[in-house]
Amino acid sequence: MMKFNVTDAEKSQKIIKVELPYEDYLSAFEKQLNKILPTVKMPGFRPGKVPKEKVAKEYKHKISVQALEELINSSIDRVIKDSGIIPINVPAVKDVVFDEDKPITFDVYVDVYPAVKITNYKGFDFEREVRVIGDEDVDAVIENMREQHAFFEVAPDDAEVKNGDRVIIDFEGKKDGIPFEGGTAKDFSLDIGSNQFIAGFEDGLIGMKKGETRDLNLKFPENYHAADLAGQDVVFTVTVKEIKSKKLPELNDEFATTANPEVDSFDKLRESIKTDLINDTEIFNKEAFYDKLLAKLIEENPFDLPDSMIEEQSRNLADRAIRNYCRSYGIDPKKINLDPDKIKDQYRDSAITQTKGAIILNALAELENIVVTDEDVDAKIADFASTLKMPVEEYKDMVKKNGTINNIKNNILVDKIYDFLCSVNNVTDKTVTLKDLKERELANSAQA
Repeated sequence: MMKFNVTDAEKSQKIIKVELPYEDYLSAFEKQLNKILPTVKMPGFRPGKVPKEKVAKEYKHKISVQALEELINSSIDRVIKDSGIIPINVPAVKDVVFDEDKPITFDVYVDVYPAVKITNYKGFDFEREVRVIGDEDVDAVIENMREQHAFFEVAPDDAEVKNGDRVIIDFEGKKDGIPFEGGTAKDFSLDIGSNQFIAGFEDGLIGMKKGETRDLNLKFPENYHAADLAGQDVVFTVTVKEIKSKKLPELNDEFATTANPEVDSFDKLRESIKTDLINDTEIFNKEAFYDKLLAKLIEENPFDLPDSMIEEQSRNLADRAIRNYCRSYGIDPKKINLDPDKIKDQYRDSAITQTKGAIILNALAELENIVVTDEDVDAKIADFASTLKMPVEEYKDMVKKNGTINNIKNNILVDKIYDFLCSVNNVTDKTVTLKDLKERELANSAQA
């Protein structure tokens, strides 16, 4: 009769020590032997008529391996069922001991869902940054729009190249006096300040005039993708054939309707931009503080994750990053041949934080009986439908069919947990402006 004993191990893992009677192995051996008997061929015997004793002796090792493997696998299924353990991955078998006429022993390592007891989640002091939108934020968006709608005019013949200009150039690059591959072009269009070329190239054109030729003594970066040019000194001979000056559109009603066809005046464009910024900032403020809350909960309620759970989430994050990169640049993921397993370690810390956060939130929701009702879902669907200017029932049918209704429910639950945590902790709001954020970013850059 099979015996087993379950013990707890580190990182949310169970170890099941199993002992099987040797008779179970003999039965498994007999079963495997009978299975191959009809297929065995040996000289002097018709197919399927080789004596069982002879087959058992000739194929003993092969049959024994198959019998032992099948016996252990079937035993794992039984012991997990009998123990009541719910594994989250494929169990691992270790330390198999198999001797003639002795009980067979082995250990089964099973990762299980972490048992988490949330105790510390109330009464903490938090400072919540609340980003406010000012005129400077709106101005920054408008300037970006102007840049997107900029146009270029041919500059006078005596104009000098300046930052922001678009130039048409011929150039030839040489290393040790010999042109190198990819270093020559005719009628090349280059925006000065775009950093499209190696350091020093675009700056070297500033001050040049139409028809002027200049040699630029430059050096390729040490990490340049072409090994034969990496870190090498080169000379680019550049001729400016045409200079075009960037022109920004006037800030008027015409510009407003071009930038956003849904408005009919510049004032309404500003109002629209400010409304969008406020909505986006509210989401940003909430998510930033949510991350701070979650980090505190993880710190105050420590527990270990099984390695398999971390590995799976790390790979998921790596795979998502690859797909997002390919989508952004219009690249076929199959063509870059980038394996998520090769970069997953870069996402390990994020995987741990996200996984622990999700487990804690689920435990907290259960502890405080925080649930999502049908009324909550209907209200959220009505909000989304209104924003999209769709009939509510049509939108509801759509999210049910495409499965996004589960995302809606999850987001509602997270919002409820967020509101609950804010209510049971001491939260002080601190107003920050675009200027504050820029100054902090500069300070962080200087320290780095």
